[in-house]
Amino acid sequence: MLELKNPVKHKIYDIAAQERDQQRPTIIIKLDRSATLLQIAADFNFVPSRSVTVRTIQRNIIDMGLRSRRSTLVLLLTARYKALRFAWARQHQHWTADDWKHVAWSEESRFQLNRADRRLRVWRQLHESMDPTCQQGIVLAGGGSVMVWGVCSWRDMGSLIRLDKTYR
Repeated sequence: MLELKNPVKHKIYDIAAQERDQQRPTIIIKLDRSATLLQIAADFNFVPSRSVTVRTIQRNIIDMGLRSRRSTLVLLLTARYKALRFAWARQHQHWTADDWKHVAWSEESRFQLNRADRRLRVWRQLHESMDPTCQQGIVLAGGGSVMVWGVCSWRDMGSLIRLDKTYR
């Protein structure tokens, strides 16, 4: 005897499969933010389902609000330095604007002149720039650089001074 399929049940299954297929690129991207479109398509099509083109995946990724952007460069901090920064922030969290008016801020910075562009592209939404999975660690080192030092306070800004060597 011929068994008839329930059209409502079959339609619900198709809708669930479509939703699952739309969520899969997000999961693939969250696992590897630097994956290329070809890698995402290969991972997507690896699981038995409908075969999808790279262009279709790209359109879905864009519809989800993701764009291929450069990763945010951040200094690599050890656990010790992270703990010290957190402790300092907790000590000063209740300071008022008047308290901060009596502080002078100084900074020593190195500007690299001959640096290759090592920026990595990642898939992220606009507000995810500080998400650790969207960042690329850097180490401030290398040749062809200029070291400068400056100071500023609430009332005044000091001159920018070029340093011949690092002072600590």
